[in-house]
Amino acid sequence: LMESMMEAELMTAGPLGAATLTPGGQDLFDEMYSWSVVPLSLCGVDRFLAGATYQDATVLGAEPLNIRGLGAIDYLLFVDTTANACGAAAEINTNGTWAALAADPAALDVRRAQMARVLSTQVKAHADALVAAWDPAFLQELTAPMRAGALYRSAQEGLNALADGLFVLDQITKDMRIGRPAGLSECTTATCPEALESLYAGDSQERILHNLIGYRLVITGGDGLGFDDLLVDVGASAFATDMLAHIDAAIAAVGNVDGTLAEALVSDLDDVRALHAAVQLCTTDLKTTFLATLSLDPPNRAGSDND
Repeated sequence: LMESMMEAELMTAGPLGAATLTPGGQDLFDEMYSWSVVPLSLCGVDRFLAGATYQDATVLGAEPLNIRGLGAIDYLLFVDTTANACGAAAEINTNGTWAALAADPAALDVRRAQMARVLSTQVKAHADALVAAWDPAFLQELTAPMRAGALYRSAQEGLNALADGLFVLDQITKDMRIGRPAGLSECTTATCPEALESLYAGDSQERILHNLIGYRLVITGGDGLGFDDLLVDVGASAFATDMLAHIDAAIAAVGNVDGTLAEALVSDLDDVRALHAAVQLCTTDLKTTFLATLSLDPPNRAGSDND
């Protein structure tokens, strides 16, 4: 499921996108997985888990994003301790609530699984809402953009909306998933392993890989028309070839990293940083020649540099 989400993350046009940033956005990606917009509150998850309503979908659905979705499911399924993530002064620790739960590790595991089940039901409901919102309603925005009441004023605006989603590769994949842990951005030490996305399931590399696969899928259109066909159509076939070569090289660079990303930060940092450089080539293509050749505008949240 997470691999599918990582591919869909490069397609955050329309209902999948943020309501405040994306035309037609319904926050559906963030509802399912909010890591890139709000850090997961591990203590918040544990506090809810220790309460009486930990299986109440209605109550849980009203809680902040940082204790819901796939991030919370990841923690609940893969955390391997009877301790909680709250400080000693937290109520669940001072009143003995957590100590009572931790006294029976098997029952604590069951409780975590039960809360994860409720959360997964909510994720599925949002995924179903996405499918329902996309076809036929949002699909029509892309196939018939000039009709009365259309979301986009032209086909070019619709194309731009799809291109905006590709900037996940720059701001999230390159900077957050690789750059921060590898000590290349927003990190004041040699590396910042605490910034790794997947601290429990240990699948940070797989998430990076499937971001790249999703990126390639949008560029090529899979078995249909893609941005590469548009580039060829405007006489930029050589650039289209180079762009795909850079994507494939970045995909290969993921495979060159030994072990998990957490392990590689210690024993294979050069290959982690080589992966960052390979993804950076892709994002430089995206932010410069790609946009200029197809007369597309960068999203408002994107930087204008070509790093």
